Amino acid sequence: PDAGILLRLARQERLESELATPGGKLTPGFLRAYGRWIDRLALPLDGPNEAVSCRTKSPGHFDATLRNLRLLAEFPAIDLKINTAVTTHNLEAVPELLSLLDGIVPTLPNRLALDIYQRHPRTVSAGTPEWAVSDEAFDALRALNQRESHPYKVTWIDRRATSGLY
Repeated sequence: PDAGILLRLARQERLESELATPGGKLTPGFLRAYGRWIDRLALPLDGPNEAVSCRTKSPGHFDATLRNLRLLAEFPAIDLKINTAVTTHNLEAVPELLSLLDGIVPTLPNRLALDIYQRHPRTVSAGTPEWAVSDEAFDALRALNQRESHPYKVTWIDRRATSGLY
């Protein structure tokens, strides 16, 4: 509930702000009121369609994220970052997700970046260790997809990079 106030205060202090949200409460009214203080908005997107997305997110999350992307096109000064956690549930669908974003980016005036990170035992909750992706599987996915060029920056974040954060 205090996000708008915190965004305004960050701007007053000349701090850069990134709002990371699942997007459920992102509305045109919120963006009209506080968007001028958001430098970057981060949204999770774990699949290229609802069938894949609902394996790890609530039903409807995929459609809500696409609605938010269309909504953010009205706020071109806000940079966008998509966070994709690679799990055993979406490993094979990541190339299709990249293709989906390749098609969406030309419709957005916003700058877009994509962070793709490896879900591994140190980043999974106690109830989902089976979601962990092996180093070999993540490295193979990265090698296969780094050959392609995309109209946005893609950052591959493996467990070696995130382990130090835990």
